[in-house]
Amino acid sequence: MKSTLLLICFCAVLSMNAVSADQASAGVLSQGETHVVLASGKSNVQVVVKTREVQIGKPSDPRPEIVESNCTNSRYPCSVVDLIGITVNGNHISIPRSTFADLADLNVVKIEVAKAGWILTFTGGDASESYIVKIEFDAGGVNKRTIFSGMAPDKPLEVTTYYELVIGDK
Repeated sequence: MKSTLLLICFCAVLSMNAVSADQASAGVLSQGETHVVLASGKSNVQVVVKTREVQIGKPSDPRPEIVESNCTNSRYPCSVVDLIGITVNGNHISIPRSTFADLADLNVVKIEVAKAGWILTFTGGDASESYIVKIEFDAGGVNKRTIFSGMAPDKPLEVTTYYELVIGDK
């Protein structure tokens, strides 16, 4: 009886940590580099998220009238994103700063296979300050960024579309 119960618990833990071949995720460090790798089919996608902590006071401090950072005030110290790097099959793709410059207090990063490339999903903040950012990209670069409130994850708040600009002869 004990061995059967132990086996059931072990299988439950394994299934909670299992990741399908179509997605990979990780908790985002508040300071340092978080790496996520997705190897699916013939593709290998690597993402690095660089973060640093910013002192914004204490949780007991009153919320400032004018917010001077992207911090959500859901984490002390705040954690801001300095860089996102993506490589597809060893090739770096261009990441516009506008895809990550306003992100703070990230919780989880996830890469998943999409119809025409991949989707990089970030969850951040907490409670009423929670948010979700989806960045759609392919081997050529970032195509779209969509922001959702964590309280209404099916209704986009903001959509940014990116285009390739070629100047001069190629």
